[in-house]
Amino acid sequence: MKRELIIEEAFKMFSENGYYGTSLAILANKVGIKKPSLYNYFTNKDELYEICIKRCMDRGINNLEKINITSSSTKEDIYELSKNYIFDDIKYISFYFQLQSSPKIHENTVIHLNKIKQKIIEEKLASYFNDDKYKNEKIIHLRTFYNGWLARRHFSRNIETLKISLKEFKIDFNYLYEKILFESE
Repeated sequence: MKRELIIEEAFKMFSENGYYGTSLAILANKVGIKKPSLYNYFTNKDELYEICIKRCMDRGINNLEKINITSSSTKEDIYELSKNYIFDDIKYISFYFQLQSSPKIHENTVIHLNKIKQKIIEEKLASYFNDDKYKNEKIIHLRTFYNGWLARRHFSRNIETLKISLKEFKIDFNYLYEKILFESE
């Protein structure tokens, strides 16, 4: 029970402050224990961080695996997939962004899990664009769109900004879909 509380609080702190900005002393204080007691649950900060990395990536991978996209999916299906991916819980998106400044020791884990996530996204989109001769280019366009919007989402924290972002996301998605992905059809 206490271990899970520590992981949850650490995840929140890592997502807000990154690896280097997260203090184990402050973490221990937030969960109501002394810093040395953390070592009853985790060998060190890196072990705790590795658990949080896995938790973040597992959530993203599980969410993506649940999505059922086929060549007969509609524009609205792709929009919902895209919106749900971009507007997931902010703490997961923020943690994901904080991974960019992770210590080198965690690099292989991050690269490995990112490859899994990328493969799932590409497979889902490939099934949608099935026989399209420009399938690969369209997948790249969507992935680039997602990356840009994930960055924007990371910085859209207050509710008013989020409301505006959701409206703009729909406009941008429609433009991408109609003018770039299916312009010639």
